[in-house]
Amino acid sequence: MVKGWPGRVARARRLARVPRDLDLLLTAFMVVGVVLFAWIQSRIRLSGDTPTNANWLTTACAAVAMALPPALIVLLQRGWRDARHRRTIGVLWDVSTFWPRRSHPLAPPSYAERAVPELQRRLWWLHDNGGVPLVAAHSQGSVLAVAALAQPCSRPAHDRVTLVTFGSPLRTLYAWGFPAYFNDALFERLADGPGIKVCRWRNFHYRTDFIGGPVRDRVDVPLPDPPASRFLYGQPLPRVGGHTGFWEDENMREQIARLAKAAGTDAVTRG
Repeated sequence: MVKGWPGRVARARRLARVPRDLDLLLTAFMVVGVVLFAWIQSRIRLSGDTPTNANWLTTACAAVAMALPPALIVLLQRGWRDARHRRTIGVLWDVSTFWPRRSHPLAPPSYAERAVPELQRRLWWLHDNGGVPLVAAHSQGSVLAVAALAQPCSRPAHDRVTLVTFGSPLRTLYAWGFPAYFNDALFERLADGPGIKVCRWRNFHYRTDFIGGPVRDRVDVPLPDPPASRFLYGQPLPRVGGHTGFWEDENMREQIARLAKAAGTDAVTRG
């Protein structure tokens, strides 16, 4: 078990880099699909017997189409019975319904159209009542937090918000897939100004996180992953952080506590 531990860590780090290569993977799929389609069409035209040569392709497409509804039913049943699968389905649902409905008119209403204004109203309430907000957001929550803070008209003037993100897909997924909305200019304005600058921003990330990652050098805080390379024989092996290990990371909790204390001290000084 001990001998295989370094290999597991290396595989986790390699797996975490796979989503960064999605553009290459999708391009390869597209090239293979075009070549395969051209080969099938050329065989059909050369043979002159369309039904016989195209029969296997038609059968395969029909089989895939018939298998999709049962697969969806099985997925929903597993989510209903198992909390772990239900959480996975919920995460996929949140990601797929983040954008407004006009972006995908057949999808359910976007939950972000409600979640973002609610977060903004909460920040207004804290500001009006003398609070010092610290927004700690994990994974998809970091996208909601940035969407809420990136609208200067929906924030109090000269507010003092501390932003903490961890496991954030802001750059790994959203800046890659939607560069018109999530890009270096937005991250720079949020970290350094003008207009939407937050008081402090720290982005914690692991090398084995297959969803989140670095966002901007000035705000990034890499966490040890695994937290230690030494352990006593017979004791549990140091865990790999992945995408969900942040909640048990004492190092990150201590740093967030110091950020909260610093924000409170600044508020007293300014008051």
